[in-house]
Amino acid sequence: MLTPTILRGGSGSRRCPVTRELHPKPSIRRADGQCLLGKVFLRGAPPPSVAEILTITNRELFFETDDDFRELNTTRLATTFVLEPFGRNTAANIATAAFSVAKAHGEETILLVFVADHLIADEAVFSAPAVHVTVLPQQGKLVACGIQPTSTKAGYGYIEFNGNQVLRFVEKLTLAKAQEYFNSGHFFWSSGTFCPSADRIRKAMALDCPDVLQAVHAFLEKSRKANGKGFSQIELDAVAFTTVPDNSIDYAAMGKTPGVAVVPCNIVWSDIDSGNTRGDLVDPDAILVVDKASAQDVKHIYAKLKALGHAEHNLHRTVHLPLGHVHLEGGRHGILKIKRIEVKPGTRLGLQMRHHRREHCIVVYGMAKVTYGEGEFYVSTNESTYIQADHKAQTGESEPVEPCHDRSTKWPVFGCGRHRPFAKLLRTRRVDR
Repeated sequence: MLTPTILRGGSGSRRCPVTRELHPKPSIRRADGQCLLGKVFLRGAPPPSVAEILTITNRELFFETDDDFRELNTTRLATTFVLEPFGRNTAANIATAAFSVAKAHGEETILLVFVADHLIADEAVFSAPAVHVTVLPQQGKLVACGIQPTSTKAGYGYIEFNGNQVLRFVEKLTLAKAQEYFNSGHFFWSSGTFCPSADRIRKAMALDCPDVLQAVHAFLEKSRKANGKGFSQIELDAVAFTTVPDNSIDYAAMGKTPGVAVVPCNIVWSDIDSGNTRGDLVDPDAILVVDKASAQDVKHIYAKLKALGHAEHNLHRTVHLPLGHVHLEGGRHGILKIKRIEVKPGTRLGLQMRHHRREHCIVVYGMAKVTYGEGEFYVSTNESTYIQADHKAQTGESEPVEPCHDRSTKWPVFGCGRHRPFAKLLRTRRVDR
């Protein structure tokens, strides 16, 4: 049995302004409309032996991650989410995954670990080496996936190999050292893709990094768990999580264990961090003008924004919430704010008291049921309502209403339409000073 395991992390600093703290690299959408996270989900989903897809991510990114998966999960593959309070590196991630899948599916379950911020240009080409990667763990091997280098990249991790055996993992190189490795022909780029069985990786970690394994076991015992049909969620205990050593799986276990195998992949691959890929990305919220040779220095601008307390380092224009998502159209720093809110079927905005602001809400798609003071009424497409200060208001619908159809797609719009939003609202807010 196989469990693809997606590690979705990142601080959003190195690709700013396209990325932010709550909109890191996996959220980047390419020209085809798919984000990197979605591409990784589809990469892991096809094999018939897949039991579920397990994703480890920050808990603040859960709603965006879940939305992206629902778009693509047409076969209703089971999903499990492990929600971290903050990042703790890949050793803790993989130990957590190993404990989780061993409990759910058995010790011999194979983890196919992907990082969510790498791009493979031709996914079909990856399928052939992927089969070989998943066979070796059945023979008790720990397996790493190596990429045939095509140029000198000082910012990449490298795998030194002899035949199909890993000799060591190396990163943080100088340009001269990266050139030496490239010229030698004995190094692959490290793709961040690993494939061990749950039992084998735990045994290796028990020998090489027992402190990580013990700490992970301890915080899993204290973490909150929720289960539903085809869905599981583990929210890690924040206090216990602080005791976990911050270490990568390369150095904590894979680089210390003898006999680790490497499978070469001759594919077009990128970790979307080099200056040459920056021009491929578009962001509606900001314009960056920079010499590509210095593109990675944008992280210093990010750090400055964070130190000054600017929201721009943290939030993008679109914020994902349980009810749907909110897109800021403009006016972030002024007294007039315009937001576009997409509300999912069966959800509602919270009942709120407006003391110091007035709102003008326009329904641009669908229909909204509005609670205003003690009364309730419906607002249809191209209709609006005005919410004065010192009044309570709520927008949404918890029960199905008469279905309506979009003339161009014939999809139900309201509670009956699970693939379309219940309503889209354009909200204009004025703050009284």
